[in-house]
Amino acid sequence: MENPIKQRIIDQAIVLFRTQNPQHISVSEICQACNITRPTFYKYFKNKDALFTYFYKYMGDIIEKEMINLVCENSYVEQLWYIFDSFITYVEEFGADFISQLLIANMKEKVLSFEILDNLLNVAASLIEKALKVGQIKNNTSDPAGLYVVLCRYYDGCVQYWCSQKGETDVRKQIRQGFDLILDVSPEFLKG
Repeated sequence: MENPIKQRIIDQAIVLFRTQNPQHISVSEICQACNITRPTFYKYFKNKDALFTYFYKYMGDIIEKEMINLVCENSYVEQLWYIFDSFITYVEEFGADFISQLLIANMKEKVLSFEILDNLLNVAASLIEKALKVGQIKNNTSDPAGLYVVLCRYYDGCVQYWCSQKGETDVRKQIRQGFDLILDVSPEFLKG
């Protein structure tokens, strides 16, 4: 559980970033929305960019907690897709302006927030291995963890392209098409 003040900063920043262009929101505006002082903000975040880079980890933590929902999917392919689809949902909810600022902040801060989360890697590699065994996917040219890493990097590229197009492309469809192609998904499990 996050510190209550840090959580308030995160929650209020999310509200502001969803309703206004994140690039134009100042630390002062975030502080005002949280009813805190600037020194209090800086106790938890080095700057606004640090707050942006925190959001990727925050999304990953939420998705990890929701992993129980994987079992609702009918196949290993769809269980694996659920991980990516969950991130896509957050990306679309936050919007291209916010995600663009998150990407820029990551480059400026040299933060590795886009590194692959170990828990998701372990779950995904296990799902890929099971999908291979039952013939739901056919790409056995790499180890399951390696395939997941490739999928993640493809996802990153699609999201960056989506941002460069101001959110005007169907990022979910594009990612699913690559997902199906990279894994060589058996025809009966194709969705993209």
